[in-house]
Amino acid sequence: MENTNSKIGFQRLTCLDGLRGIVCCCVAFFWHYQHFSPSNFPFSHIAYWPYHYGWLAVEFFFLLSGYIFFYKYSKPISEGTISFRNFFILRFSRLYPLHFVTLTVVMLFQWYRIFQGKDFFIYSNNNLYHFLLNIFFIQNGWIYTDWSFNAPSWSVSVELLAYFLFYQILKNIGKIGNNVYAAFIALIYLGLILQIFSFNVPLFNSQVGRIIFCFFTGCLLSKLQGMILAKQKQLLFSCICGAILLFHFSAILIFGYEFAIVKMLGNYSIVYSVLFFPCIILLALNSSVVNKILSLAPFRFLGDISYSIYLIHYPIQLALVTIFPFFNYSERKIFFVYIILVIIFSSISYYFFEKRLQTYIRSKAKLTNT
Repeated sequence: MENTNSKIGFQRLTCLDGLRGIVCCCVAFFWHYQHFSPSNFPFSHIAYWPYHYGWLAVEFFFLLSGYIFFYKYSKPISEGTISFRNFFILRFSRLYPLHFVTLTVVMLFQWYRIFQGKDFFIYSNNNLYHFLLNIFFIQNGWIYTDWSFNAPSWSVSVELLAYFLFYQILKNIGKIGNNVYAAFIALIYLGLILQIFSFNVPLFNSQVGRIIFCFFTGCLLSKLQGMILAKQKQLLFSCICGAILLFHFSAILIFGYEFAIVKMLGNYSIVYSVLFFPCIILLALNSSVVNKILSLAPFRFLGDISYSIYLIHYPIQLALVTIFPFFNYSERKIFFVYIILVIIFSSISYYFFEKRLQTYIRSKAKLTNT
């Protein structure tokens, strides 16, 4: 959900920026549109998957994060050229400012609703205790799994844990090799167990399971892509991934969504995380046609503001239902009003608040690659 580009030298993968933007829209504009409780969902006939399975996009985000973090940070961390302090400040400066602002906005609107005699909108754990958890960015997975305030930020909260584990593994094991990959695989298995058995205790719960399972799968996927490039097998893997995705799409057309996804795949969230989503990423990276399409300016733009869209879309929803309770969210024009508002506020936030404050924090911290 976030733009991970920084001054650490690496070639930016613009096709993954485009993918990130598309996936973010699946969550913000379709899956979470259910918050409005429309009697009919706009464009439901062509957007069935994101309306019904859009929550899987969070797994896609986690995979993309793992891929990009391994691609970008594995060598600097393992070689000791980036300290934990600098790594922390890079993450803090990118993630926290917008989290704090959206948390404050949601708090004000939710408590205003209570003052007006209305109920909390969607998420009800909006008390002082959960506010403090949100302030310290440990609102989900670390202690509890409750939804509170700007609830979509839960995924960023648990992602911080993945960042910490990622850094410690690469820093303490040192040279990238079998031991590093063994640690990644061990965490993937742990994440799988936490999801299958639905544990719900601090640090060992399904939310943490989702992030470590997908994030470290993304790390291994980055390693696989390096091997594909080294052996010049881009065409072969493009064909394999394309065939797998075509088979799944054909099954959906022939048998319908529920049968092709739920009945055929069983635990479809895991299947998507280890098969279909990695295939989409590999196809984007290795197919020149798909790569060029996803690298087009509109997709790159959505990728740049994807973190903003992700954290801002719920506050926009909250503001709309509070200020304009008479809106009919089944109407397509209201659907477009919502999307346009989210994109406008996200663009303003990214270009005039987030980037400037990020630069300011990093300059004050005097970041160096040590």
